[in-house]
Amino acid sequence: MSGKPVKTDMRWIRTERHLLSAFGEAIETTPIEKITVTGIARAAEVNKATFYLHYRDIFDMAQSYVDQLACDTVEELGDASVLFSEPRRFVSTLMNALADEEKALTVEAIAKSNLVPHYMDALIANLNDSLRSVRPVPDDLRSRAALSFFLHGVMGTLAQFRDDDDLDELTEIIGDLVEVLMKQPDALAFRDAGLSR
Repeated sequence: MSGKPVKTDMRWIRTERHLLSAFGEAIETTPIEKITVTGIARAAEVNKATFYLHYRDIFDMAQSYVDQLACDTVEELGDASVLFSEPRRFVSTLMNALADEEKALTVEAIAKSNLVPHYMDALIANLNDSLRSVRPVPDDLRSRAALSFFLHGVMGTLAQFRDDDDLDELTEIIGDLVEVLMKQPDALAFRDAGLSR
């Protein structure tokens, strides 16, 4: 969040939540370049000075918003170790989290404002942190590239086939691919940590 220390005061947290919620509502109907600090402050029921205590500008707020969206997505996945033990179940949980109608609308809205690259970076970083919390994953170019390849593949496939009605079949196809990938010695670049299956 904009380089400021994380505040734990309940009023600060509540205001932050209101500001981000107001931004989330605005981004669904308005291009980011037309969203104003005044409009966000009014919708969040705070004054502009309060907005500037939290964010430098609308673009700073947008980054915090997509960071939170990515964090929420990874939290919805629950136990990240399922990727190692049950890759199909992990893919199913990920696909359902990403295909959720509300989240799909939000991702579509941030796509219109060219925020998806930042969302993907935050999603990759959050998932990497989650995976590293359950297994010692090397933090090197190979592991980050493998995770990026995996998540971009899932997101791209969802975007390509979003109008198809059979999410279950799509999930099964991607689950098959990930299961094959996880059986490879260099699966997601965990070989160096001795974690290959």
